[in-house]
Amino acid sequence: MTIVLGYDESPGARRALGYAVDLAKLLGDTLVIVYGAEPPGRMGDELAEHFKAVAERGRAALDQAVETATAAGVAATVELVDEKPHRPCSTSPTSTTPG
Repeated sequence: MTIVLGYDESPGARRALGYAVDLAKLLGDTLVIVYGAEPPGRMGDELAEHFKAVAERGRAALDQAVETATAAGVAATVELVDEKPHRPCSTSPTSTTPG
C-alpha cells in the first residue's frame, strides 16, 4: 500500500505529515507527498513566472517534508504537479524521487 499526503506547509498539513509519517512507519509503507498548485488563470505574460515561482516553493516544501519522513525512517517520494491542490491527491500521477 502507499500513503498519499497533500502538502502545502500549512499548520494542518504539518500535523497531517506527522500522522502520515507515523502511519507509514507503522505499516512499513511508502509515503507519497504531493504539492499541487495552479495559477488563477491560464492566460497572460505572468503565467510562466507564476509556474516557476510555484515550482520553486513546492520543491522547498517537499524537501522539508521528505526530510521529516526520512528522519523517521520512512521512504518518501514526491509529486509536484501543475494542478489545483485538491486534484493531485484524487488521481494517480507518476511518482518521482526527491531532488
